Amino acid sequence: MKENEFVFSTLSGRLTCKMNNENEDENTFHVSIRCRKDSAIWMNISKMNVDAVRFLMTKDSVKFMIMTNLGGLEKGFFRGDFTYINESLNTDLDYDMMQALLVGNSADFVSDSIKMKGGKDKNNCLYYLSTLRKRELNKIADGKTISESVQTIWLNPTSWKITMLEFDEANTNRKFNACFDNFQHVSNNLMPFKMLYPISAKKKITAEISWSKVSVNEPISMPYKVQSSYPEIKMKEKNNSAPGK
Repeated sequence: MKENEFVFSTLSGRLTCKMNNENEDENTFHVSIRCRKDSAIWMNISKMNVDAVRFLMTKDSVKFMIMTNLGGLEKGFFRGDFTYINESLNTDLDYDMMQALLVGNSADFVSDSIKMKGGKDKNNCLYYLSTLRKRELNKIADGKTISESVQTIWLNPTSWKITMLEFDEANTNRKFNACFDNFQHVSNNLMPFKMLYPISAKKKITAEISWSKVSVNEPISMPYKVQSSYPEIKMKEKNNSAPGK
């Protein structure tokens, strides 16, 4: 699997994202993405040819700015970390996972054979591997280490490419799945050009991603400048008080 993972130093491209919310109409967005491996991911999201949202993510920060009032959005900017995204989507995303999901790789995992479980999924003619994810030191919040995260990987036995990933954080209801399809050659590597992400948030959401253009190992820039007129978007604090207090 490691020998056949998608390798790059920089990546840029365009994709289409179709979002399906239960009991709501489908929304389609166009996204420009630029990624500097293990450093930063930049995204510009547009709808109806209007730039709507711009993201800049690093290992320990998340920034985004809403640039239009289109579709009920209100102009503003946010700066923080992945907590905002995870609480909105009920997931356990981080930079390492986001980067892996873009190109169909696995997130880093513990390679100790005692903690790895593998086998054959005979019903789907696939191999599978279940491991504990590696967690970085900055994953410690409020003096408490977060729960272990299990990563289960399904592999095509011919190409050794990942066809499905499942992330499951122990002792919580947070799960994230990803399915990969339509593999194409990009710079002598196979990369999935179609991805499906079912998300269990306040509402069930399915994101269908289709790459239309991909370039690797070329110079890239990541422009991000917030206008002074934009208000700051704050995270809502959780109310942990007992009833009646």
